[in-house]
Amino acid sequence: MISKAQQRLIDVAKPFMQDGEIAEVATVVIVGSLLGASGQLGLVGAAAAAAADRSVSRELVPGKQYLLLTDRRLIFVAMNQATGRPVGQINAECPREVLTAGPAMRGLLLTTVDIAVAGADRSMRLRFPRPARADAFAIAESLSAGSVRPPLI
Repeated sequence: MISKAQQRLIDVAKPFMQDGEIAEVATVVIVGSLLGASGQLGLVGAAAAAAADRSVSRELVPGKQYLLLTDRRLIFVAMNQATGRPVGQINAECPREVLTAGPAMRGLLLTTVDIAVAGADRSMRLRFPRPARADAFAIAESLSAGSVRPPLI
């Protein structure tokens, strides 16, 4: 069973999803620092776009936002900071085949997952609040093994 917030995220992201694309994990995440050589957050999006042979990439901004893992992509959706609801704007997207996740590291308040993008010299650190802890482990498992999780709906 999915929560109201997860259903809202899926409904907001549906116009941006490709035909036949299936949502696997819908959650809230805090995009944190990038690890590795010097650069900007936009480099991760540019490397993902280059790996997917796309000419357009969006810059990934740090902060709290929604994350939707589908069978094809990892999509970052903007969050209305006043209401906490997803808005109809995609902050960034990365094709799933260029992503590799490290193990989920459980902390006292946050669970952290480091995701590397093929072709980028940096990886992004995603922090999951305590209510989304299970989603952190699900994303780490899905992106490390290359397995496909059962759909949410």
